[in-house]
Amino acid sequence: HYNSCQECCQVYIMENSVKIIDGFLPTDEFLELKELIFSQKIPWFYKAEISHEHEKDSLNSYLAHFLYKDDASIDCETDRGMWSQLFDTFNPVVTKIKEYDDEFHTLLRMKANLYLRTETLQVHEWHADYDFSHKGILLYFNTNDGYTELHDGTKIESIENRAMFFDPGKQHRSTNCTDQKARFNLNVNYL
Repeated sequence: HYNSCQECCQVYIMENSVKIIDGFLPTDEFLELKELIFSQKIPWFYKAEISHEHEKDSLNSYLAHFLYKDDASIDCETDRGMWSQLFDTFNPVVTKIKEYDDEFHTLLRMKANLYLRTETLQVHEWHADYDFSHKGILLYFNTNDGYTELHDGTKIESIENRAMFFDPGKQHRSTNCTDQKARFNLNVNYL
């Protein structure tokens, strides 16, 4: 079912405790972030594995830009906290998360993802972002035929300025796309 909220967004609350918000950010804030994500001002880094559960012979890979990490066990030995000079630019996302979740305590990780287009859709491996229950959102930067699939089989379409609130400690998986040059999203994990 759906409820309306400020700034003409639509909120869909699903049976599996997933919340979908279309029009998550005000248009001007969203377009500023989208312009940055699609620009040459953001450095992208090659990730040979989609997740820690990456299949040995899988050819799936992607590009990422880590904005923030508070878990030294993931992809680094000792560095914690802000990873990117662009972190502050993404503050509107954190502010908006806090508007929807008054139990927000601390940021665990924030990273932008870029999945390159292929002729056939690549469905990535099942994974959990962390091995414990926590909160997270995916913010989609462009509309395309890619999706996020949840552990119960629910598929969330990639729609521009759509946010999905869910528990990324549960199994889920991503895809790339076939109808745009790339699929872009922002992954935010928090407690």
